[in-house]
Amino acid sequence: MNNRKSIWILTFLALIAVPQIALGWWNDDWKFRKRLTIDATVVGAAVSAGLTEISLPVRLDAGNFAYFADLDKSGADLRFVASDDRTPLEYRIERIDTAAQLAVAWVKIPIERLHADRSYVWLYYSAAKATPAASTTVDDASIVGSYDFAETAGPPRDATAYGSNATASTARSAVPGVVDFGLGFDAKSSVSLPLTPAFSFDAAKGTSISTWVRVDPNSSPGLIYRQSGTDGRFELSAGANQVAAVFGPEGKEARVSAALTAGWHHIGVAVAERLALYVDGQEAQAVAAPRIHLNAAPVLGAAGASDGFSGALDALRIANTARPAGWFSLQYLAQRTDSTAIAYGADEAREAGGVSKELDLIWRLLGSVTIDGWAVIAIIAVVGLLSGDVLAIKLLQLNRAERGDRRFLQGFSARWAADAAEVAGGSALAGESLTGSPLSRMYVRGLDELRSALSQSREGRIPGEYLGVIRSALDAGIVEETDALNRRLVMMTIAVSGGPFLGLLGTVVGVMITFASIAATGDVNVNTIAPGIAAALFATVAGLLVAIPSLFGYNFVSSRVSARVSAMEVFADQLVARFSAAFAGVRNVPEATRAA
Repeated sequence: MNNRKSIWILTFLALIAVPQIALGWWNDDWKFRKRLTIDATVVGAAVSAGLTEISLPVRLDAGNFAYFADLDKSGADLRFVASDDRTPLEYRIERIDTAAQLAVAWVKIPIERLHADRSYVWLYYSAAKATPAASTTVDDASIVGSYDFAETAGPPRDATAYGSNATASTARSAVPGVVDFGLGFDAKSSVSLPLTPAFSFDAAKGTSISTWVRVDPNSSPGLIYRQSGTDGRFELSAGANQVAAVFGPEGKEARVSAALTAGWHHIGVAVAERLALYVDGQEAQAVAAPRIHLNAAPVLGAAGASDGFSGALDALRIANTARPAGWFSLQYLAQRTDSTAIAYGADEAREAGGVSKELDLIWRLLGSVTIDGWAVIAIIAVVGLLSGDVLAIKLLQLNRAERGDRRFLQGFSARWAADAAEVAGGSALAGESLTGSPLSRMYVRGLDELRSALSQSREGRIPGEYLGVIRSALDAGIVEETDALNRRLVMMTIAVSGGPFLGLLGTVVGVMITFASIAATGDVNVNTIAPGIAAALFATVAGLLVAIPSLFGYNFVSSRVSARVSAMEVFADQLVARFSAAFAGVRNVPEATRAA
């Protein structure tokens, strides 16, 4: 029993150890990676804002990244991967300058990927055959205008899929900013954004803008942002000491303001039922706001006869909904110059494959197995465990039988001599079998039959026909012992024949689901098909992993059972021969008769 418990314990430990296999290398074409740990404060701000995803800037410089020589100059080899080390994340590159050892990229991270024990993502770099993979959907769906001001010349470009690039600009490009480059303004500078439905804001949903602002000392108040509609206007302005926002019809505008000190500040405005002004992630003032519809093209800086502010902007975001307070707090925490939103870990090099590499690939593909596939694999696992249990029991049973038979045969000659004398003397006591020995039990059965035959014989000897009776009794014992040895072996045959078919069922269903998904999405490429097919094949692999050991185990056990049966048959023949030689034709005279 202790051996059986040990087998179960080892099986259990093997099963729980599977999830602890080290997560693999996302793609072997990439040579290096770096862990980027997301600060819990940032995650908390995102959760409080009700966000399902966040967009964070990743800043690389000589202080946290020493391998710019290994980067592609265009950044084509940069990749960001979730903590599971298999899910690529969307990103865009704001700027990369390997000579100056500077790079800035924005990464879109689903909150669900930031677990308590895995609040990090991977940055992969250095791949000879990498192609650009930057995305236009890094910002969340509510952002209709995203301007990083990364251009060194020309009007600012929109980083969203709307492509609302500025149509004209007199502002200065490539001025020092907060995240990287910013856009410089004086009182007459302006940037014209296009007239597009993306900037048509519903009064019910509201709108929001978020940007970093630096106002020149002693400068006069001027416009930062202006957009109008048929029934009112929305303006954000700033001077040397104050930032203010107005919203509403002419003469009935709602107004909020806040003091402003020198240097860079994050300014946010959200408009719906309220007009709320945020400075450095904190709400500064909020008032009730009228409802108007904005549909004109937005303008940055000077607009019409109104002068613009003097200073600089960076990281402007325009949304088609009123953002909650937590969203502005998140922007401030993640984007400020001294942000600790991301902790940059050590650089790691890819190991040279081997068994660990294959295990890593298997681990990554396990995440693509569908629910029905896991259901089939679970059934296969149950069948495998039952088969393993039978194998363990039978091995223990056979080991006991073989040891018992060896002990019995070692003392058989002496025991037979003693038992033969007792039987000849008329003893009616039944013999005792040796624990765990089929041959011992057969011997006791045969001895009992011998005593019975002698007690029923009038001549005191065994007639020839009684030898057949004894042999039949021994044959019945062989059948009983064989049945005991073969009992439950059918479970192993079920595992051998049924495991592969169950696995095939899981694979076929998984392939069907994969192709159905492709048909539904219309996305046909190897990156879509391969993981699904590979994951579906796990069911077949699981079936074979159960069937193959069960087949070997069944054949091994069957051969040992056959050896035990052969030993019992040989022993039965020898025992009948001993009975015949000792008692056939010999008169057995009881003690009482001899005394008379």
